[in-house]
Amino acid sequence: MTATIRHNAEGGAHGESVTLSNSGGLSGDVILSTYSGTGATVQYSHLVKRGTLSYEFKTGAVAAEAYMIVQEMPTLDTVYLRFAVYMPSSMSGVSMRFLQILDSASNTCFACGVRTDGLIALRDTAQTVMANSAVKMKFNQWMRFECKVVSGVTTGQTELKIFTEVDSPYPAETIVTAASFNTRPNNLPFGRYRLGMVANFLVSNGALYMDDIMVSSDPLAGPVDGTQPAPLLLQQGAESGANGVTLTPLLSGSASEHFFDSITEGGITYSNAQAAHGNLSLKIDTTSGTETTAYWKLLSTSSLAFRTYGYFTSLPAEATEFANIIADPYVNFKAAARFALLPDGRVRVHQHVDTVPGIIWTSTATISLNTWYRFELYASLGATEASGTIQAAYYLLDDTTAIESFFTSSAYLGLANFGACRFGKINTNGWVTTLYVDDIAVQQQASGFIGPYSSPPSVPSAWPGIIPHIGWGREI
Repeated sequence: MTATIRHNAEGGAHGESVTLSNSGGLSGDVILSTYSGTGATVQYSHLVKRGTLSYEFKTGAVAAEAYMIVQEMPTLDTVYLRFAVYMPSSMSGVSMRFLQILDSASNTCFACGVRTDGLIALRDTAQTVMANSAVKMKFNQWMRFECKVVSGVTTGQTELKIFTEVDSPYPAETIVTAASFNTRPNNLPFGRYRLGMVANFLVSNGALYMDDIMVSSDPLAGPVDGTQPAPLLLQQGAESGANGVTLTPLLSGSASEHFFDSITEGGITYSNAQAAHGNLSLKIDTTSGTETTAYWKLLSTSSLAFRTYGYFTSLPAEATEFANIIADPYVNFKAAARFALLPDGRVRVHQHVDTVPGIIWTSTATISLNTWYRFELYASLGATEASGTIQAAYYLLDDTTAIESFFTSSAYLGLANFGACRFGKINTNGWVTTLYVDDIAVQQQASGFIGPYSSPPSVPSAWPGIIPHIGWGREI
């Protein structure tokens, strides 16, 4: 019998306890039940999410369990699961399990969780370790797990794929255990599935977030299940923070601002010293030899535009990128199109890093320090690697007439779709400075520039149909 259930939290409300009665509808299928030990909670949360909400499992001062049991399934001898996990860095060094499979009599058949050293452990019914991963848990970011578990008294087996980049088609590691473990106590098939913070290793003052849960009798098709739309437009105006607070993915969004997927090397804080609009901007204090960036992972898109406001307090000793588009797979960080600032204050645009030289345009005019500028770039793939379109311009703040602009329909952009956008100091050179950025926007499936900031922002509707869930905070 074919059976598939899905849970994505979209039908709840932030801070509301997850129950059978509120778990269906936009959230997918109705759950069976939840369990919260002393001081523990199972709630919907918008603090960390992939749509507008995720499932939050929290414990208090008492070490306890906090989990949900997905809807009853037909008993199975082989089951396939997919789920996204976000573990805050406060959970580093903790041993806990986030998946437990039980048989129809509620006996443990299989468990998957993280060890104190961050490795992922797979265990059978007797708690025997079937395998440990080589890849470690990534904290403060979403990861995806795809798991196949075969029931057997002496022939139980597991295949686990670990995706450190949540929507990547490329697993960071695939584990296939020997078919020699006991995953079938009392000779009963699989019957129930617990997800959250489950026994046997209990945690106090813990937190765990999960989303995009799928349990099926059929092999999985990767990250796509079509249960949620993703937005075409991502925006970040720094207004959700507080002066002096360090920017983290968890603190980077709100109901009107999209959470960044990753912050590299720290050094980014909210600041009221300068702001293009509103009260705050992102202050980037750079250090020699490191990048200091924030970035979004995107839908794999063939056309894209970004806008960023920049305020420079000094010039670099060598050309330094401050905004770029990354080609898919974005984990390779191959820049497809990028803005750079030169030592003399001119602005430069580069095409794909695979071209030599990559310089495609350099401005004649120079920027003034301690002044807000708006930088706009649009890129679209062509029929061939070298027939892409790049349009770029920069402006004084919200002016509609560019200081200078550039257009070409013969840019080398390659043929790989665009997969990410980064902002900040993107090179590991010796430039030590303070840079402010504000009102960043990225338009996926774009047809031209985004244009100057407007308040309130106008956010277009999402793509219809089946698309992957990409990154945190994709609120509309």
